[in-house]
Amino acid sequence: MNMNINIQNLKDLLPEEFKEAEITIRDVVKYGEAYKGLEIRLPGDPVGALIKIDTEELSEIAESIKENYFSLDRNEVKILTAGNYEMIRGMLTVRLIASDLQYLKGKTWRSFLDLALQPFIMLNAAIPGGQGIVAVTPQLIEQWGITEDAVFEDAIASLLEYTPPTIRTMKEVMISMGAPKQILEMTAELPLVVSNGPQFYGATSIMYPQVLAECHERCGGDFWILPSSVHECLCTPTNELELWEAREMVHNINRQDVAPNDFLSDTIYWSDGKEVRMAD
Repeated sequence: MNMNINIQNLKDLLPEEFKEAEITIRDVVKYGEAYKGLEIRLPGDPVGALIKIDTEELSEIAESIKENYFSLDRNEVKILTAGNYEMIRGMLTVRLIASDLQYLKGKTWRSFLDLALQPFIMLNAAIPGGQGIVAVTPQLIEQWGITEDAVFEDAIASLLEYTPPTIRTMKEVMISMGAPKQILEMTAELPLVVSNGPQFYGATSIMYPQVLAECHERCGGDFWILPSSVHECLCTPTNELELWEAREMVHNINRQDVAPNDFLSDTIYWSDGKEVRMAD
């Protein structure tokens, strides 16, 4: 279901405390069910929420936010997240995001090229019809009594197990969107679209060696990685697109089609199937 929701108009219907909230609308796949989700986090709140929405009526969405955002018991979350690490391990995941130092302040993260790799906890069913999202912090890691290396290792392993990478041709993507036959006839196989099953922070998939190797094989050699959003990247052969064209394309898409909270980078990346680096 396509939704056209004006975030600012939605905020106008919410209490004052939500005026500076980070709000993003995205597709979610959970336990085989696909739906539209609204991700929201208040400034300074370590716990965000992913709320299921099935309407474009702003007043109904606003009521759902007011009802569900604070339904998550912060004290319960504090007890859970500070408890036995073995209870938490399977809830860990990681996302590749823009290096926004203001947002990342006080959170655990690592650099990946010019981006940030951030682990977080998904509290399934913590919110009716949605999920709770808790950022991992140095304080939590200290309470768990483990190392930061162990958190990242477990988060990446969990991500690979529960949301494995996907590599689709552009034509396959268009077919999944129900594009008409005349459009499909004009759609090329490349670029490849790299994401994950839920298409939720799927850009993280470019970190995996097996993804790079497969993209290299299917592109027939070295390829550009174009950061479409935090949810997906496009991979296209370097001999089919000039670097300046790739930069112009990504810059325009980021300004015209990508929501601010979904922005990943304006940088073009190069890969030979073995490594990734920023394009010269």
